[in-house]
Amino acid sequence: MNTIRPTPQARRLVRTADLAAFRDALVWLATDGDPAAARRRVIVLPNHGAVELLRRTIEDRVFASGRAGVVLPDCVTRDELVLRLHGAVTDAPPLLARVAREVLVERAARLAALHAASPMHLRPGLVAAMLDFYDELRRRGRTVRRFGDVLDEELAGYQDADDRGTVELARQTAFLRATFEEYERAVSSSGVVDEHGVRDRLLAGAHTLAFDHVVAAVADHPSDPRGLWPADFDLLGRLSALARLDIVVTDEAHDAGFRDRIDRELPGIETMTHGRPSPPPALVTARRGTAVLCRMSRDREEELRDVARAIRAQSRGPDALTGPERTLVERTAIVYQRPLPYVYLVQAVLDDAGVPYRMFDALPLAAEPYAALLDLVLAFARTGGTREASSALLRSPLLRFSVDGARVGLRDVAALEAALVAQRATGEADTYGVAMGRGDRVRRSDRG
Repeated sequence: MNTIRPTPQARRLVRTADLAAFRDALVWLATDGDPAAARRRVIVLPNHGAVELLRRTIEDRVFASGRAGVVLPDCVTRDELVLRLHGAVTDAPPLLARVAREVLVERAARLAALHAASPMHLRPGLVAAMLDFYDELRRRGRTVRRFGDVLDEELAGYQDADDRGTVELARQTAFLRATFEEYERAVSSSGVVDEHGVRDRLLAGAHTLAFDHVVAAVADHPSDPRGLWPADFDLLGRLSALARLDIVVTDEAHDAGFRDRIDRELPGIETMTHGRPSPPPALVTARRGTAVLCRMSRDREEELRDVARAIRAQSRGPDALTGPERTLVERTAIVYQRPLPYVYLVQAVLDDAGVPYRMFDALPLAAEPYAALLDLVLAFARTGGTREASSALLRSPLLRFSVDGARVGLRDVAALEAALVAQRATGEADTYGVAMGRGDRVRRSDRG
């Protein structure tokens, strides 16, 4: 009887001399093969900005070669790769979001504190750090039981009565172990799954993937905070439905220890080189009477305005600085070190300058509608419902208040605010009735 053996997975480590060759290798791998092969390919990139940059690079090069079109592969971040893998699990339960997982960790920590006094005060930031620590354990291929056993062995010989630091560390370890075990029980009994459960289900049985080729354009997590973890490489290397796995890395990252780490996760991976080193950059110095290459600005807003003026000056039209008929000659990238405060300023500054733009960085949490609503609710609770906090909450378009079936509108809120101002109501919300009653008595005495 003949046994059909699965085709072994093809694994390649693609080494590139520099970033330019790295980009060339990604374009080559993304467009390799026919359109059907491209649609069954996934490229893992560090963030959405890198996804957009790769897409534009592919389009520019393909169209410059005379081709009429190109089929792009699925370009994702690591978190989006987890979503794709979750969709491949047969009869997969819902995937837990980050907020729900933090709620479960906090609940698990409070339950663990009932059996043993918690060595730390549970704050929201601490709960998030505990979840990050748990994720790092699992992403490095460690289990909660192994984590607790190893630390117990290490601390067993040092837990003397006089060594308060070791005793406290042992208490924290026991508390974290109990919290993580309670969290895993809660996830298991709630009919949902997290990314670690997705990984366990994929390794437990055969599943059909929507792709059979993965290109990892990120390094591992020690060298790249947005990279893949050891458990991710291990999972990709053990998926029977994945026929090909390519990992693209620069020589600098390769020689910095990445090769030794990837050999442990993907033994037997083949190595190939792609591209040649680019010529060294030329240093351009400004001469007298030429344009200034380095500008100093008063603040970040003025810095963006200088950038807008430079872009307008390179456009075509009768006026270099004004007029909607201006036509931009080429695309210009504005690169900054940190998103804040540029993501706020760029909208107003470039809109005023009439420069069309596209922003790849999302606004921070405070700009999200639900976060703004939460801020209003917390301000109301923190102040006890002062006049300003109550008016702001009632005016929010994200909430709807009704009295006897009639919706409270902006005119009602304005009338309430005017009445409270007239009665000089400066207390909390539960004193409004007393203040309004006092005002009625004063008006009745005036009429008498």
